[in-house]
Amino acid sequence: MIGQLIRSLCVLLHLMKTYCFFLTLIISGYIQQGFTQGCCSGGVSMGGNMSVGSSNKNQFRIRLTYDFNTLETILIDDLVTEEDNRKRQVRSYILQTEYGISDRIGISVVLPYIHQLREINSGLSIDKVVAQGIGDIMFLVKYSPIILQDNKNIGLTLGVGPKFATGNTLNKADAFRFLSLDLQPGSGAIDYVFWLSFLKTNLLKNQHRLHAMFTMNYRMTTAVDNHEVWGEAELGNELQLTGGFYDRFYIGAVSIDPLLLIRYRSVVRDVRNGQTVDQSGGEEYQFMPGFNVNPSPKITWNFNINLPIYRRMNGTQVATTYKFSTSIAYRFSVKKDDDIIFLIPDEN
Repeated sequence: MIGQLIRSLCVLLHLMKTYCFFLTLIISGYIQQGFTQGCCSGGVSMGGNMSVGSSNKNQFRIRLTYDFNTLETILIDDLVTEEDNRKRQVRSYILQTEYGISDRIGISVVLPYIHQLREINSGLSIDKVVAQGIGDIMFLVKYSPIILQDNKNIGLTLGVGPKFATGNTLNKADAFRFLSLDLQPGSGAIDYVFWLSFLKTNLLKNQHRLHAMFTMNYRMTTAVDNHEVWGEAELGNELQLTGGFYDRFYIGAVSIDPLLLIRYRSVVRDVRNGQTVDQSGGEEYQFMPGFNVNPSPKITWNFNINLPIYRRMNGTQVATTYKFSTSIAYRFSVKKDDDIIFLIPDEN
């Protein structure tokens, strides 16, 4: 039963991927008239940590996320090798603040702190480096053409905004070596984020149970020109599609949302000084079970794990072995007479 559900989710995401491919072609064609392709913040994806939906009018939402990613699997294209001489760990501490200007329009600011550890074992010695610092800050404007509360069972929210080059790009491994750009907390360039969230509630109408959700994150980056160490550097653009189902049940006054999601992620090859980097970019499918615990309409605790289902990397690369995320969110209104409306689950 679970296997059939996972296969159905993969088919659904494949169809959505095909639809979004044409959408991103349109977006890319428009934006690249004025900007070049570029690099992303330390190789760390933040788009998948955006919360679903938008805040209600006059309401703030503060969310703190801890994301732990262990990369110990070495792939050649889609083949897992027996090599174990390289390891990388990425810890991300992400603060997201949202405010609802109206029931349809909201703003979101994301501030990350990135800690990365990389180890390479040559057999004779271990080269261990650590990079950490504040990453690139992201600002998003959200608009909801279809409000879940009004429509009762459908919600649609769109978002767009920049990710500013606020993070450091000049961390060193030692006195003589700069860390590679994908290990830096920052990017040195501006990214442009396009975001979509769709929800369909009450799939089982008679029982008011089982809900579907889908999010799309597309990040287009600009080039780092004339960097004092890297010259012109361009890490690949990124597309993430996440879809699946959730439910809600109660234990006393506490509501719990079990989540069953599949994520598709695709990253374009990097470019260095006009030359394509062969061993970069790729695509993967991830299985993401998780849950939300809601002690009250104001507080949500989320936890999920990311397990790879299928991956195809370009060339030889270190890929995620496992990943988990946990977050705590708090909602409050700036006006005492405004009710906290709570219908949408968290999804990391």
